Amino acid sequence: MTAGMFPTEIRNTALGCLTNVVICMTGGFSPLFLNWLSKYNSMAPAFYVMFWCFVSAVTVALAIALEDRGMVLRHIGDAPHRPTPADPEECTSGRSPKSIQ
Repeated sequence: MTAGMFPTEIRNTALGCLTNVVICMTGGFSPLFLNWLSKYNSMAPAFYVMFWCFVSAVTVALAIALEDRGMVLRHIGDAPHRPTPADPEECTSGRSPKSIQ
């Protein structure tokens, strides 16, 4: 689902960077944040897990709702979507034979 947001030329790099940033923010700062929060409420770790479960559930529900409406999620993002050409010659030349004529 997330892979469709990026053009194929930079897809691997973009997903790698996105994944590393998310892991750094959530996994890297979690112990510090939860230690600080535990001073005020002993149930803070449970609330933290419940919060991220809620965020995940909303994200999945939104993705399913968009797919059911016929919206294709791979078209989300600033990069233009390049459909796969039906003619193999279009893949090698990089442009459509119709635009050449």
